[in-house]
Amino acid sequence: MKLQGKQKFKHADHIAWRRVEQESVILDLNTSDYYSLSETGALIWESLGAGHSVDHVKEIVCRQYDIDPSVLHKHMESLVEQLVQDGLLHALGS
Repeated sequence: MKLQGKQKFKHADHIAWRRVEQESVILDLNTSDYYSLSETGALIWESLGAGHSVDHVKEIVCRQYDIDPSVLHKHMESLVEQLVQDGLLHALGS
């Protein structure tokens, strides 16, 4: 999945999630599948779900963790692709 800077996403309606210490745990209520995201993944998940654009989320994460933007972009694309593929996150467009 190629992420676009202004692209936005939303959490699927059929999930429940909570922040547990440094992680986010996600439960797919349709399948009972359980997911766990690392601290960085949790920040991406929460920020995208709050309606922030891909570019804004990258700024937030880079500022918080001092990560190289090009490295983050590659990892963020992989994470978002998996979340979309699993039906946990839906693209709203660019």
